[in-house]
Amino acid sequence: MLPNLSIRILRDVLIEAGLNTRLAFARAGLEEAVANQHGAMVTATQELDFQRGFAGLTAGRPDLWVKAANRYNFPALGVRGLALMTAPTLADWPEILKYVDLYYSFAEVHSLRNAEGEFNGLSVCYQGSPAELAEFAIYRDVLVTINSLNYLWQGAFPLTEVNLALNDISTELRSAIQAPIRLRQPVTQIVWSPSHSSKPLSMGNELLYREYSRQAAAQLSELRIGGGLNEQIVSLLRKPGQSHLDLNGVAALLNTSVRTLQRRLDRLDLRFRDLRDQARFDEAKALLTSTALPIAEIAWRLGYTEATSFSSAFKRWSNAAPSDYRMAVAADRIRGTVAA
Repeated sequence: MLPNLSIRILRDVLIEAGLNTRLAFARAGLEEAVANQHGAMVTATQELDFQRGFAGLTAGRPDLWVKAANRYNFPALGVRGLALMTAPTLADWPEILKYVDLYYSFAEVHSLRNAEGEFNGLSVCYQGSPAELAEFAIYRDVLVTINSLNYLWQGAFPLTEVNLALNDISTELRSAIQAPIRLRQPVTQIVWSPSHSSKPLSMGNELLYREYSRQAAAQLSELRIGGGLNEQIVSLLRKPGQSHLDLNGVAALLNTSVRTLQRRLDRLDLRFRDLRDQARFDEAKALLTSTALPIAEIAWRLGYTEATSFSSAFKRWSNAAPSDYRMAVAADRIRGTVAA
């Protein structure tokens, strides 16, 4: 779950531009009132869908993307943002990058290091993210990062260069980046001299930094314990018509990158195939016992191109053919009715 702060920011920009906010809320399946509710939370999927709605409504208006990005501040990023704000030096930032799953963005952020291993920037990757959000996300995330660095530096932070995975940028973004810009790069990067990473930051507070880092770690742990991640994935796949989703589709619904999702699965020693099989088995049993759909139709609904592939999988899950399972359940129900 994520706080509603990001949705409120984007909603306000739409209103000020005279655009129809209802379309964005409808796409996310949210009531408009949620943006005004103090402390309200939304799901990662709702946040992602609202961003999609915003990007669609503001297509061709990068000035609005810049306007929105300038309203994201440290508190809007939750405890992760507060940890970044109170870090004693930039050298402490890589530790916070572990908590990217708590962020409203679906970007995967890595620390850059020079040949000597010194921290000298950030790399932002959007692999597996929705294509319709790519440009808006780069505008927002680059500006949020640069504005944060300027705030902590109490002036223009001395960047070495900014590499953007964009073919072109607006004058508003270009003027906001006070550093050499390289376009058409494979990955977006924000680079500075490694000597700046060790300098004390204006808001640095070791005690608060450790406390906010602890809270961020605790929040992330909640996603991993008690079967949290596997339950989230299986819950998504169990929704009617979604058991066929691949890792890319599930990552998009969870508002994270494919690489981040795979890394979380690896840490929990989970295999996506096993989770999808579990969801498919559950949906198959429901369709076999509660409908009269042909086996071929059930196979198609579960994402199988051939009924034989589905039958083989079902036998692997239950040691019975789909038709035999259907008949056995029907017979048990008859016996139960007669006995009653």
